[in-house]
Amino acid sequence: MSERSGQCVDEFTAPSAVEAGELARLEAFIYGRVAAQGFTGLALSPLCSLGTNSAVATVDQNKVVTTVRNTEVVADATST
Repeated sequence: MSERSGQCVDEFTAPSAVEAGELARLEAFIYGRVAAQGFTGLALSPLCSLGTNSAVATVDQNKVVTTVRNTEVVADATST
């Protein structure tokens, strides 16, 4: 872990190498292309109901980040 600009940075929290505006343009382009095919973009929440990861996936509940509001963090919301 290193200290940069007053923020702790490690392999999980390092800034992206892609410029934010370029990423936004790419996402807009992709959403435009899939919309032309009849698909609708959907933003998934990074949180789910407490116990979902262990019930739906084979994730041990002891390896899940639980929040104070009876939810847990989903590592990959597109994964089943």
